[in-house]
Amino acid sequence: MTSTNLARRPVERKPGRPVEWSVDEGPVIIRAGASDWPLTRTCASGRLIADHGQRTLTAVRRAPATGDGPEPETVWGTTLREFLRYCESGDGSPCPAGEPWYVKDWTVASEPDPGAFLPADMPSSLRNWFARLPQAARPAWEWIYVGPRGSGSELHVDVMMSSAWNALAAGTKRWRFLSPAASVRAGVLPEPYLDLVGNRDRLEFECTQNAGDLVIIPSGWAHEVVNLDTTVAATGNFVNRGNAVFARRHLETRGRAPWLKVLGALEHDEGNRTHAA
Repeated sequence: MTSTNLARRPVERKPGRPVEWSVDEGPVIIRAGASDWPLTRTCASGRLIADHGQRTLTAVRRAPATGDGPEPETVWGTTLREFLRYCESGDGSPCPAGEPWYVKDWTVASEPDPGAFLPADMPSSLRNWFARLPQAARPAWEWIYVGPRGSGSELHVDVMMSSAWNALAAGTKRWRFLSPAASVRAGVLPEPYLDLVGNRDRLEFECTQNAGDLVIIPSGWAHEVVNLDTTVAATGNFVNRGNAVFARRHLETRGRAPWLKVLGALEHDEGNRTHAA
């Protein structure tokens, strides 16, 4: 029988513990869990604009609602320096009023030195099997998000039913999470995924993420986020032993045979690595 539990926050951990996590834990916020990540240090030192201000970026937002269906996205070619000026001033937007602009397609893979943004060695429970693929075949699943107050992401589940992490380098975010059962009820998760989870309760969590905090979102948990002020964050998706069953179900239901073969090979390789260790 399914119950509803409006618990107000996910599992919270204090700093100092290793960043190890299981999908069965549900959403986790690790206070100061990303305080020593390169992007966080860059923002804390005030060097973000000095180091990356001339980086060309694409900001997006939806146009004002017209009532004629989904609003199309508009794009703005800008630089990080110019975009942060817009974030802080609240004006300078080159198109009519609508949603705030949001930079969310800045991929870490496009940078000559990814180590300027992310740790060289991710915690084992957050490592992405697809990162072992050749660069040309590897999904670009690590991004830098930059947005002003009021920007954010609507309720969704992540690509390929992956899990995700979000390392906030500057600013404050407010998160809302729905368990898989609640996500089905909300219409954002197909019901067949429920047989992959042990807990069928309809849970809703909220939390506030501060600079330096690390949020981890399990497969199948719908989530939305709003930026409470100007934010800079690194975020990534991952598939590994902890959630491969979700990715496999996603690929099977969509008939993605080539990616199923890739996932199977990566799973086999992981088994060999574990056995060798």
